[in-house]
Amino acid sequence: MQVERAIDGRQASGAALGILCIFAGAAAMSGLDAIGKFLVERYPVMQVLGIRAALAVAFLVPMIMYQGGLKVLRTDRPWVHLVRASAGMAAFLCFFFAVRVMNLADAVTVAFAAPLFMTALAVPILGEKVGIRRWSATIVGFLGVMLVVEPTGGLAPGALLAIGAAVFYALAQVVTRSLGRTESMLSLVAYMSIMQLIVAGAVTPFVWVPVDPAHIWLLVMMAVLGLGAHYLTAVAYSRVAVAILAPFEYTALLWAVLLGYLVFQEIPAGNVWLGAAIIAGAGLYTAYRERARRAG
Repeated sequence: MQVERAIDGRQASGAALGILCIFAGAAAMSGLDAIGKFLVERYPVMQVLGIRAALAVAFLVPMIMYQGGLKVLRTDRPWVHLVRASAGMAAFLCFFFAVRVMNLADAVTVAFAAPLFMTALAVPILGEKVGIRRWSATIVGFLGVMLVVEPTGGLAPGALLAIGAAVFYALAQVVTRSLGRTESMLSLVAYMSIMQLIVAGAVTPFVWVPVDPAHIWLLVMMAVLGLGAHYLTAVAYSRVAVAILAPFEYTALLWAVLLGYLVFQEIPAGNVWLGAAIIAGAGLYTAYRERARRAG
């Protein structure tokens, strides 16, 4: 009995840490989103990604050296890292192309279909079982997405990009959970940043726009927030089941609305509020069913 209680205590502690990391990661990602929207309205998206990735790698190098050098990055699963990094980069590009033509809160709301996609992708990738009730909640959540992106019957390109960002982000996070069983947190962040630097660095010289010195600190802050968000979510999803953590990412909706109003004077329309409520409700019910299944 004492052993079982100790195991239950460690599991509860791990879940609490994962949830705390998701809260903090959502706040960091929301700040990154707001800064990114400001920058991509002035510079090419690939240039912003390239500079952010270069700064991220610069910050990572001393951390890698401190923890033992390149041996920290050794892996037996390079192709899985490649899939995760590719999905993460695709999510970044889709999202920031979307916010060039959408309100920040609208794009974030659509992107929050990601936890619903996570539920679906966790079945084939992680072997997690999803019952009819959770599938039903996922379908309801998708209806909430459609309410946000198609209130008058037309699916705009920006909305399609935001949905694409949700799909790719979900794939990246589900793969993170798989990699987290064998890889270090530092390697998860490093491989993501290095691949973004390689790809964006190859394109950036062809789309380069001179950077206003006043915006350099924003690029640095974006890199710091990106590293923090990626590390925190990697820690969370590598330790706790996707279905438990995913709904707690919805706190980023509140940050998106607040930052959208304060920075861009954007106020979400009524359909966005209703759609966000449906999406969040579906995600919370999914988490409830997951806990009930594990308790049973």
